[in-house]
Amino acid sequence: MGQALEEQAPQPVDLRESPNHPAMPPRGVRVSGYQSASDVQLAFDDCHEKYRACYEICFHARHLCAVDAAAFRGNSWKPDRKPRMEDFIADFARAGQEALEREGQHSQVVLFKLYYVSLAPYERVRLFLGLGEMGWVRWTENIRKVVGAELVLRGIYPARKYFEEFSR
Repeated sequence: MGQALEEQAPQPVDLRESPNHPAMPPRGVRVSGYQSASDVQLAFDDCHEKYRACYEICFHARHLCAVDAAAFRGNSWKPDRKPRMEDFIADFARAGQEALEREGQHSQVVLFKLYYVSLAPYERVRLFLGLGEMGWVRWTENIRKVVGAELVLRGIYPARKYFEEFSR
């Protein structure tokens, strides 16, 4: 009964690479301007709210993200350099996965992918992972703290600045 279950590392998910990934600080280094765990958790909550909205628009109403073929006539079409909703979705997922893997929290990567990225229902994810209520709370608090700090470091939070990044 006292034997620990062997955890298997999750299979890698094909997420688009983030260009110009900033150097990551060592563990335990505070993110400037965000001194407490609750600050970075609020940053995570805000980004996840934006993620859910972008996910809803892009994957449930695909016609809004479609490209107009008429825009490609001749050489007149020039792509804008502003990040799009699809970029935000990929960057959010990638930042969370890498932050949790760097911390060695492989089981929490599975929770992050299922609940926060795939938006699977709470009860199904909790039962799938075999987590009790208190285990769920501990894991989600840690995910929000670790990933929130990563989102701040990468400039994904605040989302308003993220979407204005290349528009200047």
